[in-house]
Amino acid sequence: MANKNKVVVKILGQEYTLVSEDDREYMQKIANYVDDRMEDISKGNKKFSTAMTAVLTALNIADDFMRLNDVIKEKDNEIAKVQEVVASKDNAIEELNQRLERKIAEYEDLFDKFKINASLEKDQPLVDDGESEILREELYKREDELLEAKNLIQEFRVELDKSKSELDDTKSELQEARSELTQFIEEFDGN
Repeated sequence: MANKNKVVVKILGQEYTLVSEDDREYMQKIANYVDDRMEDISKGNKKFSTAMTAVLTALNIADDFMRLNDVIKEKDNEIAKVQEVVASKDNAIEELNQRLERKIAEYEDLFDKFKINASLEKDQPLVDDGESEILREELYKREDELLEAKNLIQEFRVELDKSKSELDDTKSELQEARSELTQFIEEFDGN
């Protein structure tokens, strides 16, 4: 069983003894938060009883809690959407990589044909049947396609990095909202 800590706090001028496994500084922090919130409400209307002030304070704290909870749900949804975009970009990059590999294989095949044709032409008298020129044009065409595929992959990588950065930002915002909510819940449960 954990050690229980005990601290006397003052809320709206009244002393309360708190007992908790939390450390004394934390319990005092929660009590100060509640006291500040109650003082704000009490200053707004001096006719409120302590009970009425406590109920209004509880309602305001519950409102804060619900709003933070809504922010967390919204951030969770944003993260899910960004993760979908990242997955889509990953798939697109994978498809482009496969296309690039196919183009490279085609390019290498054409290059081999060109080399074979060139070596045959060395051994034979120069007779141009047009095949060399066709292969050369096909080779240039494939080189252009290869370059285009590489550029597309680079563009997708940039977009993927951007999406991952946005995901990291959203995760950070969500973590911050969760921390605020956790702190709020801990403060709320401390009473």
